[in-house]
Amino acid sequence: MGRVGENGNRILASLLNCYLIYNSSKSSYFIKFVLIGLIFNIFIENKIEGTYEGSVVQHLESQYKKSHRFARPVLNESAAVYVTFRLNIKRLLDLKAKEHALTALIELSIIWYDEYLKWNEADYHGIRRVQIDNTQIWKPTIRIIQLIKKEQDESPITEVIVESTGRVSWYPRGIYTTPCHVDVTYFPYDKQVCKLSFGNWVHTNKEVFLKFAKWDNLSIDTFRYTTSKGDEWEITKTEQRLIRNVKYQMICCLKEDFTILEFKIYLKRNAALLSIVLLLPCCILMMINLLAAFLPPSSYEKISLALSIFLSYFVLLLIVVEHIPEGSKLPAVGKLFFL
Repeated sequence: MGRVGENGNRILASLLNCYLIYNSSKSSYFIKFVLIGLIFNIFIENKIEGTYEGSVVQHLESQYKKSHRFARPVLNESAAVYVTFRLNIKRLLDLKAKEHALTALIELSIIWYDEYLKWNEADYHGIRRVQIDNTQIWKPTIRIIQLIKKEQDESPITEVIVESTGRVSWYPRGIYTTPCHVDVTYFPYDKQVCKLSFGNWVHTNKEVFLKFAKWDNLSIDTFRYTTSKGDEWEITKTEQRLIRNVKYQMICCLKEDFTILEFKIYLKRNAALLSIVLLLPCCILMMINLLAAFLPPSSYEKISLALSIFLSYFVLLLIVVEHIPEGSKLPAVGKLFFL
């Protein structure tokens, strides 16, 4: 008999005992009133906590001891935990050229099997999956390498989905800021390549085996990537690479091998606005500068016109400087101003 049936039998026995005491009691109405309240309380607790899904959660919590939170969920210590990983880019928030930093809203899909989170569906009315708090179980410590900053989502997901086979699905999300080298040689028609590298900081390849979650031969999801007409950048292509046997420069694990999951995101700048602001005025100023050559050299209008053209070029050059990193070479559009 399942755990739900055993709980029901115990509750039924308690109700029967209360009923016998109630009938045999010859005392005041106060005792009978207390017994009626006790019966009502038992009935309410059975209705709230006696659901099949709630019984599964209670069973998992009792089976998953606190000591298991920091130990790998395997019955054989020599076995590895296989973790599948997928990167879902929800939105590109900003690419700061001056800081060489990419900020994006990212959701991770992490799936593994936990030997301590299993149950028999027949004992719980066919319940196949439940949700539990992720702080109560073991989770792989996968982090972004060279992370600059991380901000939690306004409504962080703290639950994981657990299936009867022990399959655990975790979907953490947040706003991540990572390094991204920006090349502005062809600004404002430049294209950038940003790398996102994920790795396990605690367990080696023999303990936790990382791999990509295959879907259409890619583990990076941009199909649900949301864009708007005002976005400065758009994703044109993505690539992925799995690097095995990487040695971290840490004192504790100099001879251990780790795995790095590397993703490449190819970006293209939407240059419609910058073309109107920079290139169109530059072409007009070049034509005015050519016409100014036909004015007499001693004309005061030629001097004032040349000075106005110089100031206009200077303003356009300031706009270019605002979009390029300090210390980088002047882009091609900036060199055009000196022709």
